[in-house]
Amino acid sequence: MYIKNQLIQKKLVLHLMEKEEFELLSFSNTREEYLLWKKEKRKTDIVRVSLNQYDWKRDLASSVETFEKRAVQQLRLPFLQERISFHHMFICENQPVDDWEELISSSGRANKIDQSYIYIYGKDKEEIDRFYQQSNVSSSFLFSVPENLLELEYQIELLKQRITQLHKEAEKEILAMFSKGKPRYSYVLLAINILVFLFLEYAGGAPLIPKF
Repeated sequence: MYIKNQLIQKKLVLHLMEKEEFELLSFSNTREEYLLWKKEKRKTDIVRVSLNQYDWKRDLASSVETFEKRAVQQLRLPFLQERISFHHMFICENQPVDDWEELISSSGRANKIDQSYIYIYGKDKEEIDRFYQQSNVSSSFLFSVPENLLELEYQIELLKQRITQLHKEAEKEILAMFSKGKPRYSYVLLAINILVFLFLEYAGGAPLIPKF
C-alpha cells in the first residue's frame, strides 16, 4: 500500500537525520525522493530514499546511473576521500520482474563513486538490515505502521514537518557559524568561494544542490 510506504520512507529519513547524523541535501517537490549524506573521517555515504518502483531491470539500472551522475555533477563531493558509497533505498511493493540481483552491489556508475548499492524494501523486510550493514549505520530502525488510514495520513504529515524543521535548523546553524566568525575570515572564505565559482563556471557550470 503506497501510503504505508510513505510512512516508512519518512520514518527512515527522520531516523537517519536524528539518530545517525545524516545531513539532508535535497528532496523532490512530491517528497517521493530524499537525498542525504554523512561524512565520517575519510568515508562518505550518500543515501537516496525513494518511493519509485521499476518493473524492469533496465529501468532500475538507468535510474540509478542517471541519479548518480547528476549527484556527482551537482554536489560538492569531499576531496581526498578514501571511499564514497552511494546507497539507493527503494521502498515499494514489487521488485523488477526480471533478474535484477546483479545490480545489488557494483562499482559506482559515476566518477568519484566507489561503490553503488541497491535495496528494494517491500516484500523483503531484510533489505533494511542489509542497508545498515553496508552503510555502517549503528542504531536499529524500529517502527510500527498503523492500520487506520486517517492515523497514517496524520503521522505522515507530522514526519514531513519534523524533517523540514530539522533541515531548516541545520541551515540556520551553518549561517550562524559564519556570522559569528571574524570578518577577515569571512572575507577570505568569500574570496575562495568566488574563485571556485568562477573556475567551475569556466569548466562548465557551478554545482548546485540537486532538485530530484
